[in-house]
Amino acid sequence: MTTARLLGWVEGIIDGEGCLGFYKMVTTKNTIRGFVWVPKLVVANTDKQIMDTVASVLGGIVRERKVYENRKPLFEITLSSNRLREVLPILKLVGKERQRKLLLEALDLVSENFASRRTGRRGSAGPNDTRLEEIWTEMRTLNRRG
Repeated sequence: MTTARLLGWVEGIIDGEGCLGFYKMVTTKNTIRGFVWVPKLVVANTDKQIMDTVASVLGGIVRERKVYENRKPLFEITLSSNRLREVLPILKLVGKERQRKLLLEALDLVSENFASRRTGRRGSAGPNDTRLEEIWTEMRTLNRRG
């Protein structure tokens, strides 16, 4: 059971160490667009205990990422669509609140696109692609470094 205090702590970790991203991934599957929409939440830190605690709250698996020589190991959790649909509505972020809201909207729109493909529009552009492009562009701007 997650306490409000622990959830608030995890929200702070996401605001400081996390990335809410929305990506266009190239695909070789039978689509006109040649890409699929991929929403993700990635949290990384060099402290495995912190990452284990984050994973206990958010779900997901802590993985060790390769790093350059003489660097501390980096541990990472990645959540994708299905888990994000459960986690994002309960989070209250400060610095990344706009990204959270955009990602929630994108998840709904991606689901609608997928449903339209299943009802006979396979391979065609989705009905929400224009808005998804706008979200993708805004997310890229919000997540820009520097």
